[in-house]
Amino acid sequence: TKILNIKSQSNLYNAIDYIMKPEKTKEQLWVGGNSGSTTQEVYRTMMDTKQAWGKLDGRKGYHIIISWKPGECTEEKAYQIIQEFCQEYLGENYDYVFGIHTDRKHCHGHIVFNSVNRVTGYKYRYERGDWEKFMQPITDKLCVKYGLPKLEYEKGNRKGVSYGEWKDQGKSSWKNLIRADIDYAISLSESYEEFLEQMRSMHYQIQEGTSREEGAILSLKLHGQGRACRTKKKTLGEAYTVAAIRERIGKEWRSYPVPKPPRLQRCQMHFGRKNIRGISGYQASHVRDIYQIQNRYARGNIYAINQGSMRKH
Repeated sequence: TKILNIKSQSNLYNAIDYIMKPEKTKEQLWVGGNSGSTTQEVYRTMMDTKQAWGKLDGRKGYHIIISWKPGECTEEKAYQIIQEFCQEYLGENYDYVFGIHTDRKHCHGHIVFNSVNRVTGYKYRYERGDWEKFMQPITDKLCVKYGLPKLEYEKGNRKGVSYGEWKDQGKSSWKNLIRADIDYAISLSESYEEFLEQMRSMHYQIQEGTSREEGAILSLKLHGQGRACRTKKKTLGEAYTVAAIRERIGKEWRSYPVPKPPRLQRCQMHFGRKNIRGISGYQASHVRDIYQIQNRYARGNIYAINQGSMRKH
């Protein structure tokens, strides 16, 4: 279990697109949230919130991954837990989307939420220890509610990342985790160098080497992992060799331009002999902002939480 920060607009779009993939969520049966039903809608909602508050710079969002052991949690329970976690921790204060992925042996949920509070305009700030203080109590309570054991978390010194791994976890579970992280890093990367950067941002120790049989290989190791895992066919599979990763980056990465609202047309009105000058570009941009957000916050939500319980920075 971990929380990652999202640094760019394209990475935000790709992260949303990744967790909502139909092939991973049973045709989006296990997708929920408060920001839209498609990748484009969710992304546009988050960007509109940033624009409305003038917070387009800095971190764009956060990605939480919560995992269970193989066979420990059903898809239905995972959906309920992730949904209630979002409702209690984020409420209507942040735009978010979540999805339960069922394409692996272990059931796991993904959450992407906006970095800007859509009620106050404050930017979310994650600091070391926040998971244990604010998030883990919620997941513990929900796991008990649905008859599941509490998730166990390793104590680490990483700022911004907390991994939940279990002491009796076997090699296959480590491999599944690494495969999932490689898939995610590929979905966010435009180049092989960016892929390596994404893996390091997830706190992998990476060593590049070569093999007689396969040529270039990577040695990947996480904190708490006894031995490094090499990206060989016999270890992770054909889709996770360096050559395959490079090929997948070229095919799977997509760059998405920020959708723009329609431009307001300048107009000229005649009253007698006087012409009324059209609005300026500055005025037009503010009219567009008002048009985009005028109906968004009209509806309340019973799950909205007290602002005092959320970090405001």
